[in-house]
Amino acid sequence: MFSAGEGKEAARKIRERGIKAVIIHLPIWGTPALCEAAAFATEFSVLLLGNLRFDSSSLVTLLAVAGMLEQEGKTCIRVSGDLNDGEIQKQISDYVSAANIVEHMKNSHFGLIGGRSIGIGTTVFDPSQWQKVFGVSMDHRDQYEIVYRAEAIEGKRLNRHINWIKENARMELGGRFSEDSLIRQVRSYLALKDMAEEAGFDFMGVKCQTDMSDHYALQCLAVALMNNDRDAEGEKPVIPVSCECDADGALTMLLLSLCAGRTPSNLVDIKFFSPEKKEFILANCGCMAPYFSAGKSGGGEWEGITLMEHSFGNAGGAAMQMIAAPGTVTAARFFRKNGTYFCGFFEGETERKPMEELKKTAWCYPHAFLRADIDYARFYQTMNSNHLHMVYGAFNGVLKQYCEMMGIPFICYND
Repeated sequence: MFSAGEGKEAARKIRERGIKAVIIHLPIWGTPALCEAAAFATEFSVLLLGNLRFDSSSLVTLLAVAGMLEQEGKTCIRVSGDLNDGEIQKQISDYVSAANIVEHMKNSHFGLIGGRSIGIGTTVFDPSQWQKVFGVSMDHRDQYEIVYRAEAIEGKRLNRHINWIKENARMELGGRFSEDSLIRQVRSYLALKDMAEEAGFDFMGVKCQTDMSDHYALQCLAVALMNNDRDAEGEKPVIPVSCECDADGALTMLLLSLCAGRTPSNLVDIKFFSPEKKEFILANCGCMAPYFSAGKSGGGEWEGITLMEHSFGNAGGAAMQMIAAPGTVTAARFFRKNGTYFCGFFEGETERKPMEELKKTAWCYPHAFLRADIDYARFYQTMNSNHLHMVYGAFNGVLKQYCEMMGIPFICYND
């Protein structure tokens, strides 16, 4: 842009094409005011890209443009350096990814199946606040819809999924985990899958306890399969679904899944953490997709998984015992403080431990053993949730950019 007219023309094209991520390149000196129209053509933050060469005035221009725009209320992300530098490329990529995620989140539709479970207040939400802050819509279904849809599932389709599970997972039938309870669990999954497709739900929450868990079937297997990227019918879209109808949890799972290219995310309880050992023990009765046993898509994702009797639920059904595969992960959670949304997140590494370690927490639960170099005292004092969520990959940079674009306060516990 070399004139005010060209700046206005650039702004017009940005609006007409619906461009959200605007990068303004400032390699040499230029009149700061020329950037104004283009910067305000998007409602998002803009990225100002410069260099650190001694023989250019890039830094001078970048600081002048950033100062002018932020005086006027436009948030700027400042990136200066060599474009061949991998770190500079990552910052630019994180910015573009965050803008894309904002758009996907704004157009998302949430399915609230049931309501608050076993008195956990951190799982409930205000639909109006969600619409205002995130641009997310929602609709409600009673859990009985799972039941009547489940009982109407066609036999051939049902048997195909039951056989697929039996071929892939180790089974320990006994007690409240019987062939009949497994059938009801698979029926529940297919019912949820159909509900999501017909209603256009991008993500969901299922109450389960104690209505479904005591009177029809535990929903753990159904939720885990909804979060997975394949079933007996082959590859399928990942639909983030939280158990205990944790709405903010499901929203976090959607965010993380989008960060990771729509791969599975999960919900886990913060069972234990050790500042001395710098590790977490994360486990929950459901919600961890079979994907996590291998840490990747493809055959063998059920390796190391045992379906066994659950520790609760009079209606019966299986828990999915497993340990998340080793890998780099990002853990995160949307939570509220005095009505304001925050996002807390950090990166770490999952590791395998002997299966016997699960007897120290909950033998039948899926687990993740996570090592993370974070401020554990700050985490303990600020994390307003018993649930945490995890996805494979390093996404602190994307989450920071996302929160800045959305105006959501955040805590990166690695910092």
